[in-house]
Formats: sequence, C-alpha cells, structure tokens
Amino acid sequence: MSSVLLPQGDTLIVPPSAIRVLQAGFLALGTVMPQALALVGIAYAPLLLLGLQPNPLWCLWSVVAGGLVMLMFTRHGGVIYGVRPSAALLYGATLATCAQLAPTLQLSALGVMGLTAACLSLSALVIWLAVRTGITAFARYLPIPVAKGLSLGFGLVIIWIQVKSVWGWFIADNGRFAFSTPALAACVLLVLMVWLALLWRREHPHKPYLLALLPVAALCVGVLESATDIPFAWIGFPPIAAWTDLLPPSLLPGFVAEVLQAGRPAVLATSFTVLAAQALFVAFTFIVDSAGNAAATEHLSGQRYDFNQELRASALSMAVLPWFCLLPASSNLAASKPLYDNARRSVRTVRYSNWVVAIGVLLMALQFGTGGHSDHRFILGLYGWRAYFLYAPLAFLVGAQFRRADTVLFFKLLLWLAVPIAVLVAVQFFSP
Repeated sequence: MSSVLLPQGDTLIVPPSAIRVLQAGFLALGTVMPQALALVGIAYAPLLLLGLQPNPLWCLWSVVAGGLVMLMFTRHGGVIYGVRPSAALLYGATLATCAQLAPTLQLSALGVMGLTAACLSLSALVIWLAVRTGITAFARYLPIPVAKGLSLGFGLVIIWIQVKSVWGWFIADNGRFAFSTPALAACVLLVLMVWLALLWRREHPHKPYLLALLPVAALCVGVLESATDIPFAWIGFPPIAAWTDLLPPSLLPGFVAEVLQAGRPAVLATSFTVLAAQALFVAFTFIVDSAGNAAATEHLSGQRYDFNQELRASALSMAVLPWFCLLPASSNLAASKPLYDNARRSVRTVRYSNWVVAIGVLLMALQFGTGGHSDHRFILGLYGWRAYFLYAPLAFLVGAQFRRADTVLFFKLLLWLAVPIAVLVAVQFFSP
C-alpha cells in the first residue's frame, strides 16, 4: 500500500496481527457491551425490593475488572473473558436469598450486598478446594445433555425474569392493572429492539449486530421521549458529584458494622445454614456451567482448554469483586464464538482482543458517568463512545486500506470543505 508520506512505490507496513486483534476485539465487543448493560436487570433486580436503584456502571466495571483478573491469572486460553449471564443469575439468586434475611438481621440494602459478597466468598473457597483436590474432574465426564440442559434452564429463568419485569410495568401502586402511556411506549420500544436483533442476527450472523443496536436503541428512546414527553428516567444514572462516585463502593465496612458487630450471634448462626446451602449451590452450578463452556471452547478452537486454570481465576474474582458490588468473571462463550466463526482462531489474537474489549467497556463507563447529571446521559454516553472510541482503530484501517490516490483525494475533499466551514465559524463567532 502506498502513502503520501513516503516516495511513490514505497509502502507503509502495518502489522497484520494488530488489524486482526482489532477486528476480533470489535466482534467480541459487539456481544460483551450489550450483554453487560442487559445484566443489570438480572443480577441487581432484588435491590429494587430493598429501595436501592441498581447502578448500570456496576456491570460495566464488572466486565473491566473481571476481564483483567482473568487475564492476570490465566496463562493461556483462546477465549474472551467477562461476565456470563449464568454468573449474573447466580449473583441475583444469592442477593435475593440474602434479601429475605434482611428483616431478621436488620440489614440495609448495602448490608445485604455485603452478606451476598460473604456468601460468594464462601462459594469461591469451595471452588478453590474442588480444584485443589481434583474433584472438578467429574465435570469432564458429565453428559453433553446435562450441560445443555443447564444452559437452557438458565435461559428460561432469565426470560421469566424479563417477563415478570415487563408485567410489573402495568401494575399500579394499588395492585391493579394500569395501561399507562410510559409502559406502553416502553413495550413498543422493547418489541422493536427484539425484532431488530432477530432480523440482524438472521441477516448478519457474523457481525457485531448487538453493538449496532445500541445507538439505534438510544435514538428510539430520544424520539419517543421527544414525541410523547415521556421521561425515561429508568435509563438515568445516579448523580456523579466527584470522580470517586464513578468507582463501585466498598461493602466491607458496612458488612462489619451491620453483621459482625451487630451483637446478634444466635440469629447469624441460624442464618449461616441458609447461606452455606446457597454457597454450595452456587459453587456446584458454577463448576458445571464452566465445564460446559470449556467443552464448547475446545470444540471451537480444536485445542485442549485448561478448565482448572479458569476456575482458579474465577474463584479469585468471586472472592474479591462482589465486595465492590461487582459480578464474578469467567470465560464468555457467547462473545468468543463470533471470533471463531469469522476465522479468528489464533489463541494469541483472541487473548489480545480482550484488551480491546476492556478499553471499550471502560470508555463506555467513563462516558456514562462523567458530565452533569441528566436523564439523557445514557444517550449522550453512547454518542460519546462512538465519537471517542471508534476513531482509535482508524489509523490501522487507513494504513491497511488507503492507497496514495485515496489519501490525496481525501485531503482534497477536506480542503474544499474547509472553505464553507471557515465561513460558518466566522458567522457564528461574530453573531450575537
């Protein structure tokens, strides 16, 4: 390829591996980003019963922090790391179990989340002991229908949660049906998004169609809000007064104050049996689900996958991240499969593409969180993410695709456009 910065005939060599990593990263991001935003309603739904509004930033931070933990404590593996829907569902189930103990233990919402973190830390200990003792070997011999049935069960539970959420839109405070305009508009938006997702999946199965759906959803929300004067406050984020508000809160001080120092050892001992049973359930289910993902990953890559190595890293994320309101991390098969479907089978390429995913999700979190508090922050965040992140790979794409004639033509168009833009800038500058 030619460049205007080099003599005619010379070429600017761009490493093909960098382009492959960027392409693979964008394919994975097309699944990870919408999935992370959707997990808010699955993992943190029980908080609504406690009077605490879930923060969508927590799911974005879960992807970033969890992905980095998995990269640091795994040596190899051609998978995209993140938060699986099954892990979010297990977190939500544990949170609901702890919420039932809140009246007995006299816990606040953050105290319940601290108790949830303690329960998941116990699950992490069980997973670590299972790896150390070799008990996880049983998962290798599970029949394939068992793993598929477990995944199907997770999917049905998630669908049921979403159906109950939509049903709740039409229930008024007095318990009767109320077909309000905001609820009907939200249903129209939901049906439109599902229809577009299914259509784009059928027409472009190997492209990040879910990522393209995000700005379309933001545009539809803006149009509905402008046309109907319906405030979509449910997509607003908590106010950000300082940069520390962007970070997830620590639950350890509240857990120590409300649980360990509350002076109710008998009640806590009684509740421990419930929490221990929940911890064992989470650990066993997580191991079986991870085994199914490992088998599917081996089928995709054609290479043996270190199942125990992933479990050790996942156990560490499960022991640490919930103490900051975050979800445990693991391999994400839904985000890894598009890479293999598009011939991105190099383990090194897939592993490096995790950094593209982490940077993209991190920028999304910063875009959503910074700036003044506004109900339109969700829409502005999507627009800002497009403006600031999608230009990052532009240098690689220009170097790989532009010829000398293309570059010269592009510069000529810019020079011609600069004339009317200069006039417009001058008029705007001197206007009252």
